[in-house]
Amino acid sequence: MLTALLSLFALSPFGTLSDEPPPQDVLSVTASLDASSLEVGGRYRVLVSVKVDEGWSTTISQVPKPILQIQVPACASLEGKVLETYKELSRVSFLRMPFERVLGGGSESVAFELTSEPKAGDAFAFNVVAFVSRDPETSSWFVRRRVLVDIVPGARGKADASGESSWGADPKLLQIGKHVEPFELPRADGSIFRLADHLGKRPVLVTTYRAFW
Repeated sequence: MLTALLSLFALSPFGTLSDEPPPQDVLSVTASLDASSLEVGGRYRVLVSVKVDEGWSTTISQVPKPILQIQVPACASLEGKVLETYKELSRVSFLRMPFERVLGGGSESVAFELTSEPKAGDAFAFNVVAFVSRDPETSSWFVRRRVLVDIVPGARGKADASGESSWGADPKLLQIGKHVEPFELPRADGSIFRLADHLGKRPVLVTTYRAFW
């Protein structure tokens, strides 16, 4: 069976993507719920910060800082308009805001409203994805970190590498590691790529251009 490999950016500007894993803590993520108490109808925020080891960079060939993706529990609602149309998405480089945003300063304040009483296990899931490198001309690594923050006062993030890289509320989003049904997509030259033509013959890499440059 074919597992679709997804990249958030075009690969060509990044030199060589290394097969070897980067140092374990080259990019770390911390998060905490900034609230001493919680009430339904109240507005709160989660603080998310990213630290990159000295000597490493996440700004590679005009690609911005890390991307934050937010999976929201049923008891909460993110503040901000949900972007859905092509015109809306194109104005913010096709980021699915408010569920997805650029960590331009290395940190983000995620505001939300508590819409119902949290149940046991309710938590925000934050995916941070980035390309990291010491020298982008030689090699780069794609790094993903996933952190869970429980909906309890003062909760702090817990690493959760095993979870899916899902975010937002669109059930049609393809997840990393998932098997996919045969599909058809237009190429840049107008021709049609048919997955069925390649099944069982070769790996397939689906690359989406995020229009950051």
